[in-house]
Formats: sequence, C-alpha cells, structure tokens
Amino acid sequence: MPDGLFADVQEPEDQIFNGSNFLTRYISSLGSAKSSIIIICPKVKFSHRSLVATRLADLIPKGIKIAVATREKNEHTEHLATHGIRVIINESLSFSATIIDRSRLWHGNVNPLGFYNQDDNIITFRHPEVATTLIDSLHI
Repeated sequence: MPDGLFADVQEPEDQIFNGSNFLTRYISSLGSAKSSIIIICPKVKFSHRSLVATRLADLIPKGIKIAVATREKNEHTEHLATHGIRVIINESLSFSATIIDRSRLWHGNVNPLGFYNQDDNIITFRHPEVATTLIDSLHI
C-alpha cells in the first residue's frame, strides 16, 4: 500500500471534523488500531473505490479484528464480509460511530461507509468507559 493517505501517522487529538476534512485523519486513526475496530453505521453503501473499505481490508492481515454493525445486508456488506470483516445486522441502529481498540471514538453524522457531505460533522475523542458502554449497549 502506498504512503500518503494510508500512512500511519500520530493518532488525532480530540477534535471535530466535517465531511470535507475528516477522511485523512480517520483513515490514519484506523491504521493506529492495535487490536479492534467497530464501525456502526445505519447504511453501508460505498463507491467501488472506497478508501475506508480498502483500509479495513488492509488491516485484516495484521490481525486487527474488524466488525461493521449496520441495519441491513446488501452487496456492500457482502463485499466487506468476503475480506474477513464481521458484519452484524441490527435493524434498530440509528447513529454512526467508530470505536478503535475499545477506547478511541469517532461519533457524528458522517457515515464513513456511506455517503456524507461537507455539512456533516464527526468528533473524535478517547474515552474507554464511553466506548465500553456503547459496545455493551449494542451487544457486540
């Protein structure tokens, strides 16, 4: 994988991003995972060249356990599953979040495995207790 967007850089501090400026830092944050990533998004629908889906697939051989929780199964969730990503169907999901190593959270209305625009926002922060509570509430 080439350097640049996929280069692992220092994990972001607590910050707020919008749909126009989150992607590079988000992908870098995924790359900082040591053990697990959980992505929660009501809809999974990405372009054929999704940088996030590509990054997730690249992390599987490194031993990172990845799960995507979404409302429905479709060809995009099937694509993720073929790359070793666990897909969890939960029809009641109504928010988007990412939890990295049970401590780093990304939360907001940016759907990293769906469509988003510049007016959407997402905040990232480290809070293991909140991460654990969120995971427990989803029964993951």
